[in-house]
Formats: sequence, structure tokens, C-alpha cells
Amino acid sequence: MECEKYILLFGKYKGNQLKDVPLTYLQWLAKSKDESKQWVLKNHPDAISNAKKYIGNRRICRRCGKDLVAIGHERSNGADHDDWKRREYHKKCWLEMKGKRKRKDSDFSD
Repeated sequence: MECEKYILLFGKYKGNQLKDVPLTYLQWLAKSKDESKQWVLKNHPDAISNAKKYIGNRRICRRCGKDLVAIGHERSNGADHDDWKRREYHKKCWLEMKGKRKRKDSDFSD
């Protein structure tokens, strides 16, 4: 995949290939619509298109930055869930944001 070798020419990760940049940053680059991205869009549109290609169909939690994994039938009692295509958070991350769960440091460690 050629897009993973693309080198960023700006920002905190200047000089790094996309494959070496944190997924949360690439997700912001590919999906964000805030004002800070307008400069990137104007001056480095190829960075955005390559980030989108590199991320592809990967599903990443918007809170912790880790991959979202479809459980489905991987478990003995697993089932397909209607919300999978629009899901943006792990259940524990979503509950934490809603104030229904306290964060533990171990939740965000690798």
C-alpha cells in the first residue's frame, strides 16, 4: 500500500510516514471538519486523501484510539448488531463519557 509510505510535511509528525503516526491523529486528519484542518485542506490535500486511504475501513474508537472490533459471531452467543456501521466508541468508553462508568488507568494502557 503506497499511502502508508506517504510522509507528512507539516505539524507534530512532520517527516514521519503515515504508518508511524498514531491512528487517532490520522483519524482526525481524515474525518475532522474543524477550523484547524482548513489550513491542511488548503495546503496539503494529498495528506488528507492518503490518511483516508490508509485508514480505509478500520474502525477506531474516538475516545481511546484503539481499534473497534466487531464481536458478532466470534463468541458462542455472539450476534450481529444493527449499530455496528455507525458505532464510534467502545461500550466502556461510551459509558465513561456518559458518566455511568469511572475510568481506570488500566483501560487505556496497551
